[in-house]
Order: sequence, then structure tokens, then C-alpha cells
Amino acid sequence: MIGIATESYNSAKGGNVDFEDGEVLFNIQKIEKGKLTFQKLDQTNGTCPLFFVSYPVFPRLQVIAIANDNYYPRNTQCLSFKTGEKIYLDPSTTDEKYWFFGVLNGKKGYVPRFAVDLEKAVVVGEKIFSNETIKQVKELFGIDFQEILKKNDEEVEKEKDKDKEKDKEEITKKQNENEKEKELETSEKEIEKMKNVEEKENDKEKEKEKRDKETKEKEIEKAKEEEDKKKENQKEEEKGKDRKLYLYGQNLVKKKPRRMKKNIKKRSSTENELSTIQFDFNNTKMN
Repeated sequence: MIGIATESYNSAKGGNVDFEDGEVLFNIQKIEKGKLTFQKLDQTNGTCPLFFVSYPVFPRLQVIAIANDNYYPRNTQCLSFKTGEKIYLDPSTTDEKYWFFGVLNGKKGYVPRFAVDLEKAVVVGEKIFSNETIKQVKELFGIDFQEILKKNDEEVEKEKDKDKEKDKEEITKKQNENEKEKELETSEKEIEKMKNVEEKENDKEKEKEKRDKETKEKEIEKAKEEEDKKKENQKEEEKGKDRKLYLYGQNLVKKKPRRMKKNIKKRSSTENELSTIQFDFNNTKMN
């Protein structure tokens, strides 16, 4: 098992073998009381507390920088290096156009793009392993970096295939969800359409009922007006009849005395004649 030292360790901290922060340790085995054993590249064996080492770690192929010229910057934030030195680059900066961020001999800083060439190398943690070191590790510890990298590549490919399958599943799931949403949207539109048709029908029915009601009200009002007019005409007719009777009565009252006067006159003339006749008769009798 391979591990990386998370901080420096020495005899002052209770160890029997020193190592530096970031150093690669081999054949790590956990023992009792929170400690582990390890071997260094120089084949020295040691023990240390668990929290001084991060494990397991695996070698990986990564882009590194190889200096094509000497570089001695004035800015302390930049790394200084000599031609041919290999610099570990922060993977997140390898796509930058002008500046990389890297580590060289335990120091961190910026690396100018123009002063280095990029190539892939085997990296463990932040340590770059040369071909000679890779052979040495295989001979000493039986660790074949090439085999590990191959397995890592296979694992990476498997992970990629899994990711592709997940992506396909996600795409299929989204397509199904989209289809369901479309179906739901279509059904909602159909329902909305049916509701609109039903509302229009209801509006038509209400409008028809309203018109029928208004028509009936007009007919009732018209019938009432005709009835009132008829009653008014009847009243007028009754008034006319009463007026005629009244006038007829008035005429009767006016005409009756005239007839009596004529009768009186006739009687008086008759009476006069009778009296004349009687007078003459009396006179004749007396004589």
C-alpha cells in the first residue's frame, strides 16, 4: 500500500525514521495503538502515528512541466528552476494560457508557460516519478506502476462507461418525463378546451335563459298593459254608459213638464168650452 506524508516527521516527535511533508511511503501497514509501519524508497523501515500519513494513494498519469530554460524571477510568488527540472503542476491550471501553478522541491509557486514544455508523467501525490524510480519501486517493493496505471485506466474506462450508462438513463428518464409532461400538458389542454366549450355552452344557455326571461317579462308586461288598457276602456265605456243614462234622464226630466203644460192647456181650453157650454145651457134653461 502506498501513502503520502501529510507533514514532516522526525525523532523529536518520537519517530525512529524521518520523512518530509509530501514524501511517498511504501508498504504501509496498520498496527495497534493508532500507529503504522512503512518503508521509504531507500528501504529504511519506520513507524509513525496514523495521522501523519494519508493512504492509500495511487499513481496516475498527469501533465507535468519540464523546464526548457533557466528561470530566476524577482517575484517571490513564482518558482525558480533550471533547465531540465520537472515541475508538478496543479491539474486545475494545466489548461491556462500564460501561467501554471506547480510544486518543485517542496516549494509552490507560479510557472510561466513560455519557460516549460508539457508532457505526461507518472505522479504520486505531488511527486513525479522518473522511469528509473518506477523500475526501482517495482524491484524493491513489487509495485508495478504501469500495471496500476493500466488498472486505473480500466477503472477509469469502466467509470466512463458507467457514467455513459447513467447519462443514457438520465436522458431516457428525461425523455420519458418530457413525454409525460407533454401528455399531461396535452390532457390539460384538452381538459381546458372542454372546459372552455362547456363554459361557452353554459354561457349560451344562460344567455338564452336570459333572453327567454326578458321575452316572458315583456310578454307579461305587454299583457298587463293590454289588461290595464282593457280595464281602462271598460271604465271609459261604463262612464260613457253612465253619461248616456244621465243625459237620457236629464232629457226625460226636461221633456215631462212640457207635456203637462200642454195637457193643462188642453184641459183649460176644454174646461173653458165646457164652462161655456154649461153657461149657455144654463142661460137657455133660465130663459
